Amino acid sequence: VVVSITGIDGVTTDSSSEPIIPNVTPIIPPVTPTVSGVLTKLSPSPVSGAFLFPAVSSTTPSALIYLEEATGNLFRTEIDGQNNQKLTENSLPAVGRTWWGRTRLAKSDTLTMIAQYLDNQEAIVTLRGTYNLLATSSAELLGNAIPNVAAHGVAIAPTGGSFFTLTKTDGGVSGTITEIATGKVRTIFTSHFKNWTVAWPAPTIITLSPRAAAGAPGSLYFLNPTSGALTRVLGGELGLSTLVNPAGTKVLYARGLSALQIYSPRDQSTKSLTLTTLPEKCIWAKDNITIYCAVPNAPAAAEYPDDWWSGEVSFNDSFWQVNTDTGEAKIIFANNAAGARTYLDATNLILDEASQRLIFTNRPTGELWSLNPQ
Repeated sequence: VVVSITGIDGVTTDSSSEPIIPNVTPIIPPVTPTVSGVLTKLSPSPVSGAFLFPAVSSTTPSALIYLEEATGNLFRTEIDGQNNQKLTENSLPAVGRTWWGRTRLAKSDTLTMIAQYLDNQEAIVTLRGTYNLLATSSAELLGNAIPNVAAHGVAIAPTGGSFFTLTKTDGGVSGTITEIATGKVRTIFTSHFKNWTVAWPAPTIITLSPRAAAGAPGSLYFLNPTSGALTRVLGGELGLSTLVNPAGTKVLYARGLSALQIYSPRDQSTKSLTLTTLPEKCIWAKDNITIYCAVPNAPAAAEYPDDWWSGEVSFNDSFWQVNTDTGEAKIIFANNAAGARTYLDATNLILDEASQRLIFTNRPTGELWSLNPQ
């Protein structure tokens, strides 16, 4: 089934085309005492993305593979910053964005990385590369270009076995799913609208949203990767940005830089949290209830999220943990610009639940850091 839509408004979907922002029930959260966190810098230079390998035993700690921005080489480091080693000898500099997946078969273990960067003519190039995780010595990051992929138009399935891409066409974009192991490709979506952001948060949900802008109404759609069914979930608010939990049962969203909201697609109810940040600076835990967020201490007046995305404004973040059912909030790292802390503007959060650490990229420097709140 291929779902075709022609624009942002007037879309024929499985739900009403009216804006779906219901009345908000505020949560009055208890705030527990601050926990002192420990910061560790994991990379000595800027990175273009990272992939987590959770601990499998007490003798095999969690590790990360990251792409060094300047060289395009892959590096491996343990979650505490120890044993940092180069894995590849490549020349793929100035990658702007990466997506990662892992495919494990009987006799193979392969890391897939999809990267986007600009060529000499400022055109977007999308590269699909693979790395053999069973390699015992320095190996190549092998790959080939995927033509005509839209900017930010990539999402990898939670299982790591498939990826979704938005390909530019004469009439707009088409969305396809590629199975990594077999190479099988299916088209499940077409649209005359081109500027989508996509994610694949749950096995049965791909999300599509127009890129959020302070002066434009935003929407959130759920696309079923099997049937191609498209459902409009949220819409009608300026500067709308979202983050869906791994079960697809809760949507964290905000209107620009404002108090976070939790929306339930099942009963169309909304609860308000007291944290003010962007959903892009948060991550869901596997319990589908807890969120961890980087929260700006004293954000400047600006057009959000546009001015933050463009780099015109930066934040200095503290880190919070919130139970989205009860609203209980806990500061796990208080960062004060005037004190002896590091200036942090966190993005691309990764949660390692095995070691209870948050990994993030610090936007001002591009370096990879971990936070241990214990």
